[in-house]
Amino acid sequence: IEDNGSSMTQESQIRESAKAYFYSLFSSERDMLTHPNPALFLTIPQSVDLIGLYDLLSEEKVRKAMFGIDPNSVSGSDGFSSLFFQSCWEIVGTDVEEAIRNFLS
Repeated sequence: IEDNGSSMTQESQIRESAKAYFYSLFSSERDMLTHPNPALFLTIPQSVDLIGLYDLLSEEKVRKAMFGIDPNSVSGSDGFSSLFFQSCWEIVGTDVEEAIRNFLS
């Protein structure tokens, strides 16, 4: 493994390099952007394309996509696994579908 051009072969070196990398990645000492850089954002598609995406999302397609996800996967920090949404679909399904449509509109 290489770190800043130096080869590391010892487990302790690799461990320290990984620890330093993630510490620098998640530490508060990193420079933060005060204003977003517009060049980092993709161009927004034409509204015709967005309407096409919206129309593609039938209730059945959203449901099929949700039930195609591994039940034990978690998409965010809220801790709700796919199993939660799958087992409670009769209660939350309409809200999930609406959230997806709102995201695309």
